Amino acid sequence: MDKTMRTTTRLLPLALAGLVMALTTQLAGAQAIREATDSLSARAFDRAELRVNPENALLSDAASFVASETDLAWQAFAAGQSAPWIAYVDKRTGQIDYAEGGNVAWIPGAGNNLTAADLGLAAGSKVTLATLETLARRQLTQVGGMLGVDPANLALNAGRSGQPASHVWFVDFDVLAGGRKVEGSRVVFYVNNGNLIGFGSENLAAPGTRAPAIRVPVEAARASFFAYVDGFQAGDSIVDNGSYKLLPTAVASRNFVEGYAPGNGRGLVGVWEFSFRREGTLGTWLGRVDAASGKLIEFRDMNEYGSATGGAYRSDRPATEVVLPLPSAAFEIEPQLSVILTY
Repeated sequence: MDKTMRTTTRLLPLALAGLVMALTTQLAGAQAIREATDSLSARAFDRAELRVNPENALLSDAASFVASETDLAWQAFAAGQSAPWIAYVDKRTGQIDYAEGGNVAWIPGAGNNLTAADLGLAAGSKVTLATLETLARRQLTQVGGMLGVDPANLALNAGRSGQPASHVWFVDFDVLAGGRKVEGSRVVFYVNNGNLIGFGSENLAAPGTRAPAIRVPVEAARASFFAYVDGFQAGDSIVDNGSYKLLPTAVASRNFVEGYAPGNGRGLVGVWEFSFRREGTLGTWLGRVDAASGKLIEFRDMNEYGSATGGAYRSDRPATEVVLPLPSAAFEIEPQLSVILTY
């Protein structure tokens, strides 16, 4: 997602926005680069429908598949603002995917003249995440329909929400279907210097999509999964013995040049998820079994791998520094915010 703000800075993509909220570092020990020569690696696969890539277009370029009520709702919203707003459409759902603009005063800040009293707060009271959630839900009564979400099916994710800088807030919601969280789906509001400057969604299903029924019990799915990896063996250790997950999935159609029907190109799949480690084999192995059909639809190593290098001198200086691999090293992975939102 590459969308530019009215100012000279760039708004963080939704997929990265939550990273700036992590306040603690993760210490990672030295990890070897995977050499895919074992029998489990040879069986790894995933399905194309689980790779749901974002595809969007300016609303003005998407008239052919955007519902008239969505367009009218956007026009009503934009007409009521004191500053220009621009909207993008998720081509797979036909709904507003992302909007950016400014000057929608939410909380007291350098960008407006609001006071605590305007929010019904006592003088000197601090704005909290609960305050921002209330304001976001109030905004959703106006924009939820054009985003394609029912506010009742949104649950605040406190881990991804918060205040990464004194003048910046994120209000980040998980999306529910049938009362269950949809992995990787979200609705986010961005506030800068007291003003709402953007809102959007990620990985929403097309309108009318319902959570699929669970037709395969976890025991049968587990048996199918372990049959694929030659059974549960001595030395195997279970990480996840079977948890149900809802995932966004691409809905393909050969009748359209895009490879999917615009406005109806993303759905939901329910899976039983399992993971384990096998003695003598590098990796933590994840499998997903379709909870409706019983078919194994993904098997892969869920670990992330990397390498570390550093400058070294092969002899006393003066000498030329060379870059060498570090076969044993501990390193810290810290989320970094490359852009601070400012006016």
